[in-house]
Amino acid sequence: MKRKLFNEQIKENPLRSKADVKAALVDILTPAMEVLSQQKRKGRFRMSDSGAVYIQDKTEVEGFMRLLWGLVHSLVIRSGFTKNQIGTN
Repeated sequence: MKRKLFNEQIKENPLRSKADVKAALVDILTPAMEVLSQQKRKGRFRMSDSGAVYIQDKTEVEGFMRLLWGLVHSLVIRSGFTKNQIGTN
């Protein structure tokens, strides 16, 4: 059985609850981790040749950072920190 691309799974996700958002994060991170393990370049993530108009190195770093944004946000929520403790508005 062929696995769906991560963006197909996200299209079907209503993103209405915390559980939906967590599922979307897993749907993005699971194939991303497979790509990262094959690329063996720390701090860079290259899924395709489309996207940002930066040079390839900057595009790969931005791709990696976008993965971290979702992951770190999820970890902060799980840890129970308040907005005041992490310095956000």
